[in-house]
Amino acid sequence: MISDRLVGAIVLTLVVVFVLRYPQQIVRSIRRWGRDEPERVILDRPTFDEVARRMRGLVRPSLLLVGADTPVFSKLGGDPELATELPWPAGERRPLSFLAQFDLAEVQAAAAIDWLPKHGYLYFFFDQDRHVSDDMVRVQHVAAASTGLRPAPKGVWRRFRERRVAFELRRSAPSLDWLGIYASELELSDSEFASLNGIGDTPPTGNIQHRIDGYPDEIQPESMAISCECSFRALDKPNPGAPVPAELEAAADDWRLLLQLDSDSGLKTEWGDGGRLYVFVRAQDARVGDFTRTVTLEHCY
Repeated sequence: MISDRLVGAIVLTLVVVFVLRYPQQIVRSIRRWGRDEPERVILDRPTFDEVARRMRGLVRPSLLLVGADTPVFSKLGGDPELATELPWPAGERRPLSFLAQFDLAEVQAAAAIDWLPKHGYLYFFFDQDRHVSDDMVRVQHVAAASTGLRPAPKGVWRRFRERRVAFELRRSAPSLDWLGIYASELELSDSEFASLNGIGDTPPTGNIQHRIDGYPDEIQPESMAISCECSFRALDKPNPGAPVPAELEAAADDWRLLLQLDSDSGLKTEWGDGGRLYVFVRAQDARVGDFTRTVTLEHCY
């Protein structure tokens, strides 16, 4: 019969071996028993007041594109007023489709946007063959515009209906997605969520909204500023919930919404299943008139 002393020695030896071989597992178990991890999650969870304060501090102007009552240069669709000496943008297979043109003086008269030039003209063209790529929209910035319409060349994918537009000033607040906060992290009531949604005054998600500046109205959950910076650096987007390097997150703050273009039956624009195009540019590039390195994202239902 094995003595009690021998049994105790065997048990002690096994315990020592187990602890020496699996120290990390022991530490994690102790933390779980001590409720370390749940307390950390609770302490890190943002409160309603913290989120609301952050949103209010980041509010930006946003220009809603509405039908113009007077003759203006800015418009969506139709044919561009583009000088004939400028080449019509072309893709690998065909000429690009004209999307929009804006007189920056008209834009700045509606709201002083510090990251956009005060003068000049922007033209947007869509490349169907680069659809869902981050360069599917190409932007041209020119000093002078033509006074006559320039017909689209043969072979373009589509011509969109024309709508001259004016600019209606709104206040745009960042979404939880833009801030990198998951709704599941918050313990908020329905009224608190409604209060956060009411910080800005841009139209609700279900409304058609073509816009310049402000924050995107996302259809799918995505931290778009991070996505833009990753695309700019030719990096893979981080998985949802994965930590983002501080340097990359800081650089992402420079991205601005240059144009949000909705699906609109009146213009014959349809992006996926009732989706939206979002064209972004870095503020530091736009300020010096460089729109050659934009990033376009698309969301649909």
